[in-house]
Amino acid sequence: MGGGRPWVVCVIATAPLLAQQLTHLSGLIRDPSGAAIPGALVTALNEDNGFRRQAWSGADGGYAVGSLQPGLYKITVRKEGFRTLVRFGLKLDAARPVQVDFTLPLGSMQEEITVTGSPPLLNSEDAAAGTVIARDRIERLPLNGRGLLSLLELAPGAIVTPATRGEPGQFTAAGQRPNANYFAVDGVSANSGVSAGGLPAQVTGGALPSMTALGSFHGLVPLAALEEFRIQTSTTTPEFGRLPGAQVLLSSRAGSNQYHGSLYHYWRNGRLDAADWFANRFGQDVSGLRMNDFSASLGGPVKPNRTFFFLAYEGMRLREPFAWRAAVPDAEARRAAPAWVAPIFDMFPAPAGVSLAPHLAEWSGLYRRRARFDVGNLRLDHALTARLTLFARWNETRSSNQFTTTQLNDLSLRHRSLTAGVNLRAGPGTVVDLKLNQSYAGGRSLWLRVGDRPPEPCPLAPTAQYLFGGAVACDSLFRFSIAGLGQVAAGTEPFQSQSQWQLLPAAELSRGRHRVRAGVDYRQYLPERRDAGAAVSLIAETLEDLLAGSDLWVAVAPARSLRYPLTELSVFTQDTWRIRADLTATIGLRWEYAGAPRLVRPGEGGHPLLAYVFPGQTEI
Repeated sequence: MGGGRPWVVCVIATAPLLAQQLTHLSGLIRDPSGAAIPGALVTALNEDNGFRRQAWSGADGGYAVGSLQPGLYKITVRKEGFRTLVRFGLKLDAARPVQVDFTLPLGSMQEEITVTGSPPLLNSEDAAAGTVIARDRIERLPLNGRGLLSLLELAPGAIVTPATRGEPGQFTAAGQRPNANYFAVDGVSANSGVSAGGLPAQVTGGALPSMTALGSFHGLVPLAALEEFRIQTSTTTPEFGRLPGAQVLLSSRAGSNQYHGSLYHYWRNGRLDAADWFANRFGQDVSGLRMNDFSASLGGPVKPNRTFFFLAYEGMRLREPFAWRAAVPDAEARRAAPAWVAPIFDMFPAPAGVSLAPHLAEWSGLYRRRARFDVGNLRLDHALTARLTLFARWNETRSSNQFTTTQLNDLSLRHRSLTAGVNLRAGPGTVVDLKLNQSYAGGRSLWLRVGDRPPEPCPLAPTAQYLFGGAVACDSLFRFSIAGLGQVAAGTEPFQSQSQWQLLPAAELSRGRHRVRAGVDYRQYLPERRDAGAAVSLIAETLEDLLAGSDLWVAVAPARSLRYPLTELSVFTQDTWRIRADLTATIGLRWEYAGAPRLVRPGEGGHPLLAYVFPGQTEI
């Protein structure tokens, strides 16, 4: 990152992992004596949708069939003077190239040998450490909350980390920070998230994935539309770069020649849970937990063997009880408070417990907070010819959540993504791939006094008027920190958004024992922040200082509207050389450029492309 231009040269005994999350099949074709068979026709047919790819073996008997979607394949090998060999049920995983060798018996092409099932594949090309989880396992595993985080824990070297003010609480891989992980869906970046409220706002540069307001990864793709999930915690191929942590690759589900649908509902009720110890101590009932997670999907052909669709939806409704204990101003402090301090104390609930310290008493309470999300996903695939295929995917997520201590934080997030791709087999062993993605993420956060519905427009106005005169409007964001009491907040957080364009052209050429691949990753970001009003801050070292109005730290930050357009570019090339059957070397070069963000103020204009596509986009 930054403005540098790093150069990386890799010579390793692994093969490239395609950033487009497709895969390829390669190997050697021999006769019974072990001699190479050149000019053999290899056909890979997807058993679900009928898409096919073809390649011919070279002079050394080597072949490579590229740009294959994950799934089950029928492989057919034909050569005049030899029997035709057909293998059904060959399982190919996303971004995991595999090697399968064939031995053709002598005979007529009309004679056919059929092999059923997928034997263990020889995979001497991929030395990355990671985990692949296919759709059947995703559907059967008892995932808590039906989220991807439970799957991430299965990967070697991945450790789930808690959310803090400094990190959003994802996971760490190989000792890297939790914001150093790269997420991709169908090969395009999903690191376009924003956060607000009680979460950190690391938006510039797309370092965070697009999480929901609940902190989950449901917004990337509904589980019903997830074909395969792959996480790599260690890889050094030139094709991967930009972020040093784990590579999390998700492949969405495509339609097939058969109509398939699903409908499920996961339900959880607090009556089935153990009682909370703290709630029991104060005689509170916390059995009001309700979780409803429901999903529906439908996929099938628009035109068999040519055009397919897959539509999926997932939603969650959550009501969760919280038992809290906190220190609040006691009755004596409230009676003695000056008129400008009283609104601050009114932000806290009334004491209902023993005295803790001078002017402080215990409060305990029970709140039931609501959260929800809705995710929609649509994918279309179309084969123009046997050589040219197209696909497009739309995904949109809306989510909200309520956080609470003695104040209430109401958070809403929205994310949408549109991806289009073209794949062309330009000739024997030559494949060209192009993807274009546009995504948007936005977040709003509002701090309220508990019980205010509708919220009081300016609960701390008397305090602001006393401290700053008429310089503070009611649309300001108030953050008061008082030792012993904690933080008091009221108002609207800055609106944050991030727009992204990404262009991914790539080409692959297979010749004999060499497979050369080159590609470009061009990205444009437009992070934006707009304040609803000024930010008013107050810090009191003791409660006595606040009551006396002395030794206070006060500040007002004016409202700002800022945009930070930036551009990133990376180029790579690599040659995967199969030295012998059990040894493969990848020789590659990668170049990266990350331009420094450029501050754009209102009226100055932004990035010409992004400013045109996202004019005045403030609503979520």
